[in-house]
Amino acid sequence: MRTIERLFDFLLDQAENYPQEHCVGAKNETGATYLSTMQVHEKVNQLSAGLLNKGVRKGDTVAIVVAKNRPEWLIADLAVQQIGAVLVPVYPTISLQDYKYIFSEASIKYCFTDGGELLDKMEWVKQDVPSLEAIISFDASPKAIYWETLLSEYNMTDIEAYRTAVKNEDLATIIYTSGTTGNPKGVMLSHWNITSNVLAAKDLIPNAKGDRILSFLPLCHIFEKVVTYAYLGTGMAITYTGLDNLGGEGGDLRFIKPHFFTAVPRLLEKVYEKIVQKGMDLTGVKKKLFSGPCLLLRIMNMIKNLQV
Repeated sequence: MRTIERLFDFLLDQAENYPQEHCVGAKNETGATYLSTMQVHEKVNQLSAGLLNKGVRKGDTVAIVVAKNRPEWLIADLAVQQIGAVLVPVYPTISLQDYKYIFSEASIKYCFTDGGELLDKMEWVKQDVPSLEAIISFDASPKAIYWETLLSEYNMTDIEAYRTAVKNEDLATIIYTSGTTGNPKGVMLSHWNITSNVLAAKDLIPNAKGDRILSFLPLCHIFEKVVTYAYLGTGMAITYTGLDNLGGEGGDLRFIKPHFFTAVPRLLEKVYEKIVQKGMDLTGVKKKLFSGPCLLLRIMNMIKNLQV
């Protein structure tokens, strides 16, 4: 078994010892599509080679700003890590001034983003951030480098040399606070800072290899990043989505039928509040039934089905 000391070791361990047909995926108009462990492994190596061709080296900072979780986020994270560069995940909802401040302070060299409005924002930021050489889009656009065009042939010996040069005490990511008390503050976390937490947490997740996971909390938050690597370390099938796609008849929760997902208290409170409000809007017998002794059971069943 591989010794797990750096974050990208979780993918390497899965590829070597328990490769999965469904490693990571997302729902689309026709269903859900997945990449296998080996496909993810290949794309990570190809993107690492592409970034190296663009001049990214150990210690350089690369930002990522996306509207919702997607498989490309994880691929970019792993590709940046294993060449010793530093990923800086940034929330998609902050102000343009905060983007400019973070990108300038962290000396961001490249930025991964979605197409559309976020891409337009990153173009605006680029005008005032001299270190930002180019924007890389996960969605094809004439305004940015399309990420798949970076996927390059690679020499495995070279990639392994870059991996070997990354030590567990090396900086893996800088996560910025919301900036509610002034300018955002960057929290510098090493590979071992995060990896040690993943190793401590992954055996607490009550699932097995191949079980379905739904990931919707923002990956730029350290909590969801830690559990994502815990899923990788256990061989679970991760389906990425966004909060807006969860509920209703055609929601991802019903479609994927996950064995497990992570949430935060405020999210569950909002689900509860919506259910109670719908119940209070009922009239007659329906309202009496909703408000009766079985209210708690009904709410629990509705949360399970996410009929909100």
